[in-house]
Amino acid sequence: MDASSVCSGLIRWLETFPGLFAITVDSLADGVVMGTVLNIIDPSHFTEAWASRLKQDCGDNWRLKVSNLRKIQQSVVEYLQLVNVQYADHTLPDLNKIGETACPEEVGRMLQLILGCAMNCQYKERYIESIMVMPAEVQAVVMNTLQTVFMRDSSPGAEVAGPASFHPNHRTIAEQLETTTRARDEAVARVHELEMQLSEDSEERKELSEENAKLMERLIGLEDASELGGTGTASRYKDLKKKIDSLQDDLFKVETSRDEYRSRVEVLEREHAEMLQRSEELQRLADQAHRLQDEVDVLRDMGQRATVAETTIESYKKKLDELSDLRRQNKILEQKNADYLTHILELEEDVKKNDSWRPQLELFKKQVAELRQQLAEVTKKSDRLNFDNKKLTEKVEAITVEKDRVAFERDGLKENVEELRCQRSADPRGDLPRADLLSTDPQDVWEKLMRLQHENQQLKKQQQEGGQSEPVLQAMLSELQERHNCTSVENRQLNQRIMELESEVEESRSAGGLSTPTPSAASTLTVGNTSTNPAWSDAFKREYEKKLTLKNEEIATLRETLVKKDGEMAAMEERYKKYLNKAKSVIKTLDPKYNPSLVPDVATLRQQIYDKDRHIDNLERESEKAKAMRDIEEKRITTAFYNFGMNMHRQMVNHRLAAVEPGQHSFLPKPRSAGSQRRSNIGNRGSSSGSQMDEMRFS
Repeated sequence: MDASSVCSGLIRWLETFPGLFAITVDSLADGVVMGTVLNIIDPSHFTEAWASRLKQDCGDNWRLKVSNLRKIQQSVVEYLQLVNVQYADHTLPDLNKIGETACPEEVGRMLQLILGCAMNCQYKERYIESIMVMPAEVQAVVMNTLQTVFMRDSSPGAEVAGPASFHPNHRTIAEQLETTTRARDEAVARVHELEMQLSEDSEERKELSEENAKLMERLIGLEDASELGGTGTASRYKDLKKKIDSLQDDLFKVETSRDEYRSRVEVLEREHAEMLQRSEELQRLADQAHRLQDEVDVLRDMGQRATVAETTIESYKKKLDELSDLRRQNKILEQKNADYLTHILELEEDVKKNDSWRPQLELFKKQVAELRQQLAEVTKKSDRLNFDNKKLTEKVEAITVEKDRVAFERDGLKENVEELRCQRSADPRGDLPRADLLSTDPQDVWEKLMRLQHENQQLKKQQQEGGQSEPVLQAMLSELQERHNCTSVENRQLNQRIMELESEVEESRSAGGLSTPTPSAASTLTVGNTSTNPAWSDAFKREYEKKLTLKNEEIATLRETLVKKDGEMAAMEERYKKYLNKAKSVIKTLDPKYNPSLVPDVATLRQQIYDKDRHIDNLERESEKAKAMRDIEEKRITTAFYNFGMNMHRQMVNHRLAAVEPGQHSFLPKPRSAGSQRRSNIGNRGSSSGSQMDEMRFS
């Protein structure tokens, strides 16, 4: 067989190892690939440490390549000796040729040694099976290598089991092939030795015949000389004759041995012919065994396929049994889908109806909110009027009592006045200052009171304008009036309590001897108040404006958040509609009336519907959370405005209470000032009640 074909076949065998592909003769010249293959074959002998000693990246340095190849050859020879495998000495490769020129013949010999290691390792069955799968030419190369190169320990004359003992197994065939190849190689080597010995004997015979011819010539010459020379040469003649006789005996012995060797060579040639015939028979049996092995593999594969087919048939039977259940379930699901579809259509109709009713509902909500607000205002006014009526009745009763007392005092005072007139008739100018005071001071007080009322009305108008500039907030508050019923009731109770406290404070002051100032004192008090009230009113205006700006900013920010939340709610509603449309389309696709080809995929579509429903539920939960956040923000807005109104109301009450200062006055102007004080208190209470109603309306 050609050396290049042997090398290419063994390279194709090397490519069956993991991680090796596209191997060339040049890539094998440095020995690194061979070392990795040997490490895969037997890692216990060709260890990683041994493989690491091989020089990597040798390049064009042939000495490093030869060093690596020498290490590999030494380890391979030791391994073959360890597994008791003999090989012909002439099969060892020339490492220098491999390192210098990458000779394919020498590389093939090196790969033959590696093949011997693979065929004698503990995993040889794996490699034999991989060889059996390879093409026929590669198998022929491997078998030829095993037959010609390797042989196990056996005697030269060992008999090999004949065809009668042959068992159709690739292991026994390989062993028989190895024994026959070993016997044939031994016979060839023995014939070679005998031929060498025969050639040596023939050369020696030629030399002896030549020497004999020379001696005969000398003998003839000596005989002639003896005849001429006498007895001196006779002794020499006898010696030479004896030597000739001994040489003839030796020649006879050599000829007899030559005949024996020739006969033995003939016997060995006959044995060699028999061995060749026997090896041909074994090769034929090996080919037959290969064919049988291939048939066995095919039958084994067919058996495996048959078992797989049986299992698939059983599974198909089970699936057919389950198909009836699935059909029943499919019918049930179809009925459910039809019910769901009708329910969805009904819900869509309800949604359309709700959409048509929604603007009317918004209008009704606004009207209800306005009516509730009006009702709250009316209730507040009625409560206030009832309370004022009670207070007025009480005051009327007190005034009647006071009137009787004042009438009695008036009669006494008239008598005193007449007496005083009589006494002061000489000095008519004594009462002018008091008359002037009486004539001038009430006018100033009246002007200041009118000015304060005008300022109060201006502030009320500003508050009303600020409240009217917030229609969006009023609309939002109108929607939440139902939730504020409790707070309105509490507000009414608090207002009643405040009015009761005011009345109690007034009664306590009047009962504690709080006398009304005289006109002069009242004028001075009003003058002092007028000197302080404008500054206080300016500061109060500025503070109130700051608070209003802050509240307006808060309202703007809350309005922006509400707009954002409305946008998010609208986006979520759009997404909900999209998902609802998708769910409708999925239900239509699931309906066998519209698409009967998708009935086998009911399970997958059911899962998709379940996922969509779960996503819709998540979106609904998110929308509910957003609505809850919106409600919380609205509650916070209302509570902030309510707290602001309460704080402003408390500040106004505290300011009014602080404005009234106690003083010591005479008994004489008390009835007159008491009536004016009551009138001023009634006016102040009316203005305070009006301001309270405006503030509560604003809140």
